[in-house]
Formats: sequence, structure tokens, C-alpha cells
Amino acid sequence: DVAVFTGEETPRRAILPNRLINDLPGIFGPQAVAAEQKRLANVGLPMREQPEKVSASANMETADMLVDPLHGYAYDSFNEDALLRLAKVENGRIAGGWVLLNRQPSHSPSFQNYPAADAFVQQEMLKVTGLADTVTITDPISHDVKGLLLRGPYNRASFASLGLAPDVLVTNPNSQRANGIAWTHRTAPEFDIYFISNQLDSARTI
Repeated sequence: DVAVFTGEETPRRAILPNRLINDLPGIFGPQAVAAEQKRLANVGLPMREQPEKVSASANMETADMLVDPLHGYAYDSFNEDALLRLAKVENGRIAGGWVLLNRQPSHSPSFQNYPAADAFVQQEMLKVTGLADTVTITDPISHDVKGLLLRGPYNRASFASLGLAPDVLVTNPNSQRANGIAWTHRTAPEFDIYFISNQLDSARTI
């Protein structure tokens, strides 16, 4: 549901979801936004011991940050090969998708053709920011118009206004969101498979 272009030289899994908190604060939620601000501030340089006798900064990125960080939306990254093979362009737009522009890039993610590549990115961004068919997140958005450039940050709690409902919603018996539930979704021609995993060390009802 949310995909990040990483270029050719950045490892595919190097861009973790929390890097998007400033771009999608509404999707991550206020608690995650506050936690990330505290983590990055790293006040007092706190340490932790995990596993036993292994010390590290308490504010390092950890695996639990990858457990349903987008609250029901899937996250992935893709390189140039996937973009060229899988994306479909109609009338100069990516068909069936949206592009969110919050932080305007000024440098290429690759060192290939440096520094000409940086100049190329800057020139292309001038074209993108000059497009007439852009909308800000506060504007009404038609479900029927795909491929527009959205100007962030995205403060809404879901992408429902774009016609994209969450794929997985897990709640406790009291109807509150259940934390610590990891999931992945695979599709086949005639059925869907959902893998659900309780990340807590205790049984619970969801």
C-alpha cells in the first residue's frame, strides 16, 4: 500500500517505515510521532542491555518498530527494475497510484553520474512542483482521479479518502486497536492468505 523508491544503490530493506513518520504522521498516529521525536532527541544517551551482557543505545531502531507500523497498511520498497517492469503509466501519470511529495529532494539517491545526477533531479523537481494537477492533503480528493501528486504531510488517519481502506484491522474485545500483531498478506488467483502473528509473550483474544 505504501512503497518507497530506493534507487539502485540503497539496499532494499535499508529504508525502514519510521523514516516516513514526518511524511505520514496521520497514518502512524500521534503516539508513534511523539515516540520517534523522543528517540531521535536521545536525551541523556540512555543505554540498554539486550540480550544479556550486550549493551547498546536504548534509542536504536528495533524490530518491534516493524510490527504493523502503518496500522493496517502494508509497507515495502522498490528499485528501478521494479519501477520500470511493474508500474503502468497513463497520460504521464502512474496509473492506479498516488505520489506524496512532502520533502522536496535535491540530490540523487545514487552516486551514478555524480554530480550531473543531482542537477538532473533538481531540474525534474522544478517540473513536478510546477504541475497543475496537484492537490494538498487538506483539499477534497476524488476517488476517480488517480496519479495526482499529493503535497504532504499526510495527516489523515487512513487512506480511505483516496479509496484505499486498511487491509488488516485487529482489535481487542473492547474494540480498541490491538498492538503487537504482525501480519502479511499474500494473494492467489482464487483466494487470499493472511499470516497473523501475536508478538507478545502471552495468549490473548483479538
